[in-house]
Amino acid sequence: MAEAHRKYEKDRVNTSAVIKFAIGLIVVATAIHFLIGALFVQLEKRAKLADPQLSPLIPRTKQTPPDPRLQISPPRDLQHLLEMENQMLNSYGWVDEKTGIVRIPIDQAMKLMVEREKNTKAQRHEENKEKTENGNTQTSE
Repeated sequence: MAEAHRKYEKDRVNTSAVIKFAIGLIVVATAIHFLIGALFVQLEKRAKLADPQLSPLIPRTKQTPPDPRLQISPPRDLQHLLEMENQMLNSYGWVDEKTGIVRIPIDQAMKLMVEREKNTKAQRHEENKEKTENGNTQTSE
């Protein structure tokens, strides 16, 4: 008799309870699904009733939304921007016609900058050379 009163953990799971729980869960989930669908239909009807009816005399024209507008195709817009920038970098044009400022192609601008740098270095070299020569003649006198 002492053995009959021992409490121990059962080896097996109560399968009937698990099956009942799963069936109940499926029923509740399905009911919620249909309730949400019915709620959506009711809200849609209510929204249609709240919309004002437009007069048939008003012409139905497509109105553009106010700025800023969203991009329809960002990759295409980026490609267009890059093409415009490349065209500006590789062509002549006015930056400010009134003041006489122009733009030149980037390749020519880089060549001009290299030539100017060479000229300024040569001028500095000549100036330094003259200073040293003048400095040497002044100290020897």
